[in-house]
Parts: sequence; structure tokens; C-alpha cells
Amino acid sequence: MSKPKSISKLKKQLDTLFSKYVRLHTADHDGTNTCFTCKRRMHYKELHAGHFMSRKHLATRWLYDEDNNLYNVLPQCPKCNLFGQGEQYLYGVYLDIKYGDGTAEAIQQMSKSSIKLTRADYEEQIKYYTEKLRELGY
Repeated sequence: MSKPKSISKLKKQLDTLFSKYVRLHTADHDGTNTCFTCKRRMHYKELHAGHFMSRKHLATRWLYDEDNNLYNVLPQCPKCNLFGQGEQYLYGVYLDIKYGDGTAEAIQQMSKSSIKLTRADYEEQIKYYTEKLRELGY
């Protein structure tokens, strides 16, 4: 019997699956998507999963709530995400424009929550995003 994956390995696996889902979920049939902040069109493999609130905040690290239109993570080009340090101000403005006034503030407040994820939480999310990607054909 093999040793179970460490929490850090599960976190990395979830990051990988989640990132791919974020970049593919709204991509067209050719895999092209749009940078949320500069609107540049690129293939999903060239885009990043850009965070409004930093990944260090576990409460919002994987926030992609389609039911409530709360998205802390959306596709971003490398220029905006890396060289523009996420274009956080513009990201927040566009969140409010697209999803309603107060969206950015709500996500910012959520990011301050303290949460502790268990192995089961990570495994459940890995299973969820594996299935979501399978539904998209990946």
C-alpha cells in the first residue's frame, strides 16, 4: 500500500486542475480565451489563472462560485498577471462592472476568513475539478 499524498502535493494537484479549468471554462472551441483585465485573446495554454486576492488567502484561493458570480480567479495574460502584478485595481473595477457593485469588496472580505482544509477537502475538490475538466473534454 502506498503512502498517501502530502497536503502540499494535494494542494499543488488542486492548483493545477483548478487553473486549467478556469482557463478552459469560458474558452471557445479552439481553446482561445480572453484576459480578464486587458481583453487580449490568447490560447488557454498561454493564459494564467490570475487571482484578484492573492493565492496566500486559502479562503479565496480557489474561489470560482458560478452560482453566486463570485470569481477570485479568472484568465489573465502573462503581461497583466506577472508584469502587471495582477492589475489588482483594474481587476477589482472589472469584477464590479461584470458581476455587480460590491463584488470586489465581498471577495476581499472573504479573503480575510481563516480556514483550515483537510485532506478530504482537497481530495473532494480534486475529484470535482477532474470531473469538470472531463465534461469539457479534457
